[in-house]
Amino acid sequence: MGGGGSTSGEPVVLLHAPGSEKMAAAICDALGPGACSSAVYSQSKPDSGATPADAALCWERFPSDDPNIKLRISELRDRHVVLLFDMFDRHAESELLSLLLFVQGFRVPRPLEAHARAKWKRTEAEGEYDVCSASKVTVLVPWYRYGSMERTCRWAWREGGWDNGVADGEYVDVPTATTFLALLSCAPACLPPRGRVPKQIVFVDLHEYAPVEATLRAGGGWVNRPTAYDLESGSGTYFTSAIDVFLRTQYRPALADASLGFVVFPDAGAHRRFAAMVARHGLPPSNVLWIEKTRVGTAITQSAELRYIDGSGEATMGGKFPVGARIMIIDDFTNSGSTLFGCAAILRPRIGGPTTVGAFVSHLVAGYRREKVRA
Repeated sequence: MGGGGSTSGEPVVLLHAPGSEKMAAAICDALGPGACSSAVYSQSKPDSGATPADAALCWERFPSDDPNIKLRISELRDRHVVLLFDMFDRHAESELLSLLLFVQGFRVPRPLEAHARAKWKRTEAEGEYDVCSASKVTVLVPWYRYGSMERTCRWAWREGGWDNGVADGEYVDVPTATTFLALLSCAPACLPPRGRVPKQIVFVDLHEYAPVEATLRAGGGWVNRPTAYDLESGSGTYFTSAIDVFLRTQYRPALADASLGFVVFPDAGAHRRFAAMVARHGLPPSNVLWIEKTRVGTAITQSAELRYIDGSGEATMGGKFPVGARIMIIDDFTNSGSTLFGCAAILRPRIGGPTTVGAFVSHLVAGYRREKVRA
């Protein structure tokens, strides 16, 4: 299942939040017939096809809008649980974290009529429960919301704005990319008799993989097979790449002439992470370009030059793109869109004839206004 892990042909039960049905179905399809089951009932999605009678997960809420989740015991106990940790819906984030901890160790009251009549209030006090768990857990994180907040800078508040170029700034960032990973790595509230449940986690095209890997290793509990990060495939101990899949299955097959294929990265960081991957798919080094970007505080500036790595180490592209070029702007993450659309604006004067221009972004926060896209 990528990232150094595998389902090894063992049937799995896939859990997810409401709204992730299409992605969950695609994952089950990829695992093959009979390899995966996923039935999630939600009050907010009555047309999902699942009912409380057949659901593995019932995602409900109290009138106060607080979570009221129920899980079918037989679907979890001693099963391989795959948790689709889709972070698009901020409202579901805490529930997904709770599910991750719960399936690693949960109490099941023994079937005692007296306790049922008493609303199970005596169960824990009298110890009349069994501690159960999944046999193993795989966490899939298609989009890691905090992936771009991976470093701590010193900041100073100067003349109405933030400045991170001040050596003795009195503020520091909270690096949520790593602090949230510490939460994902926590041990459950109760451990099953066999000890901690083996769990693995897989991320897609993370902004920076090194701090994530270091944090997960330090947290312990993850059993991903240690694998050196491979720049050509975007894969490693905890990682897989959607960009590699896009290049391999869509962009490169549609490119009859590799000399007319161009990939442009909006900044040097994306080029560092993905240039070797593009080169592996047959594009010449002079066609794998990037734009220099500088950030001072919250202000971003992009150079109008397009750079590439040549035999001497670096060069600047001159002139226009050839007629018939297929230009793809590729990035792992975009939030405001300023860098992405800034890149398109820099490319426009270099296009002198019929040219195809597109963009592929692994993690897109699409909150753009029409006038910004049209600019």
